[in-house]
Amino acid sequence: MKKRFRGFTLIELLVVIAIIAVLIALLLPAVQQARESARRTQCKNNMKQLGLACHNYADVAGQFPQNYDSVGRSTVGSFGWLVMALPYIDMAPMYNQFNFSDQSKAANCGNNGGWLSNTNYPLAQNSINAFLCPSNPQTNKVSNQSPDVNSGNTTCLNANLGRSDYSGSMGFMQVGWRDCPNNPIPSNGNASYTQGQASWAGQGDNGYLGSCNGVFSFFGTAKIRDITDGTSNTILIFENHHWNIGKPNPSSVLETAAWAGPWGVQSTWAMINQQRNPNQNDVRCDGMSSTHVGGAHALLADGSIRFISENISFITMQALSTRATGDIVGDF
Repeated sequence: MKKRFRGFTLIELLVVIAIIAVLIALLLPAVQQARESARRTQCKNNMKQLGLACHNYADVAGQFPQNYDSVGRSTVGSFGWLVMALPYIDMAPMYNQFNFSDQSKAANCGNNGGWLSNTNYPLAQNSINAFLCPSNPQTNKVSNQSPDVNSGNTTCLNANLGRSDYSGSMGFMQVGWRDCPNNPIPSNGNASYTQGQASWAGQGDNGYLGSCNGVFSFFGTAKIRDITDGTSNTILIFENHHWNIGKPNPSSVLETAAWAGPWGVQSTWAMINQQRNPNQNDVRCDGMSSTHVGGAHALLADGSIRFISENISFITMQALSTRATGDIVGDF
């Protein structure tokens, strides 16, 4: 008797396909979460390396990497603190190619040469992985960047400059043009903040450290001994994806994203991952932001890294941002 083999019916085949589809639907989020976890780990490692670079620089120079905006000060061009940190992240050969005396103007922008001089402009176009968060979907190079702080509407059109996702903390500042329209003004609490007509970047002393309550300023940086609130209670560097509009539209980037320029320092006044002003290149709203769910990473001055929730207390954020106000940092 001839043996007959029974095949699958159409219904059985559809059931198998449905089961496979359910399994894929269950596994795909797990795979995506694993990938994001790996990207977050790399992002934290980048910040850790920058923290080590800052401390190694401080051991040699006596202060954290110098940020220098030349507008209103001298004929020497502007340079960002990440340029100064290059030798301490194993990029001394690139640092040695920078010409800090070149006053020529490349890309037809800026008041002086500096980081955008004929010599330095090609270096600033480099994309450096150590300055990039892998979770950020933005292109590695950005255009329409501002050459100097207080340079008005002058931008470097189509400059194709390397991007950075990490900013030095200027502290918790709410003065002059720093008043981001979307931010509340705290009405109570035990933390200090600068508000009103006091001098700050673009006013009075042009952004010297004395008018900033954080570790960095547009012109100068603090020494470790200046952080009397404690290095474990003070933010040194934070994630910043430089959104022009906000998290829903990450591809729109502010003019402050280039790693080699003096805009590499920002205030923490803007709430984490807040919605920016639509269709408005408002640098007042630049601040802590990331593509990670729920918050952004911050490197404290002691070298430790914390993930700070976007729902952090306004008062706690103030206390974490200041270097010498005596504020008490609560749980975060």
